[in-house]
Amino acid sequence: MRDAFDGLDAGCPEVMELVDAYALGALDHGEAGALQRHLSDCARCREELSKSQRTAALLALSVRIEEAPSRLRDRIVARAEREGAEVPAWRRLIPNRRTSTRTLAFGGVAALVFAVFLQAQLSNLRGDKDELQDQLSVTSSELEQQRQIIELAYFGGLTQQEIAERLCQPLGTVKTRVRLGMQKLRAALTPEVRLEER
Repeated sequence: MRDAFDGLDAGCPEVMELVDAYALGALDHGEAGALQRHLSDCARCREELSKSQRTAALLALSVRIEEAPSRLRDRIVARAEREGAEVPAWRRLIPNRRTSTRTLAFGGVAALVFAVFLQAQLSNLRGDKDELQDQLSVTSSELEQQRQIIELAYFGGLTQQEIAERLCQPLGTVKTRVRLGMQKLRAALTPEVRLEER
């Protein structure tokens, strides 16, 4: 079987078509393996992959967080009870005789500082999340077909071939929409891309 990336020129156009799908997890194993081999030797394509992965990560932050169904909590608790635990978590928190007061105090201060840091980061992420949601809603009218394909790839875990079959569209059309959709998302979600385009 011929490797999909045999004989690529310096511009790597075939690879550039697959980088976004790879970042979304929408390539089949054969294409992903061939892409990884190519990336080991091509700095330009690695940089493009890095941009695509950042965009995919921002896409994850743009999803509204919804409360899990109560049945899910019940299933998780039931499974945890079935599996049991060697030592209950609360038991590990009780100090033994060798634990010094100084160590406990240091641990308490460190935990407090870390909690304050996490709260600040959470506030920043919430603000970023709200801003990202606003940006996505503005661009969503232009991205409807691309959005559908990217959702099937990223959230549905489908390959480009599976998406093409599900939507009854040519594979080339799906690949193009993944690429164009990721380019538009990257421009909408990452400020440095918007600045570079000016």
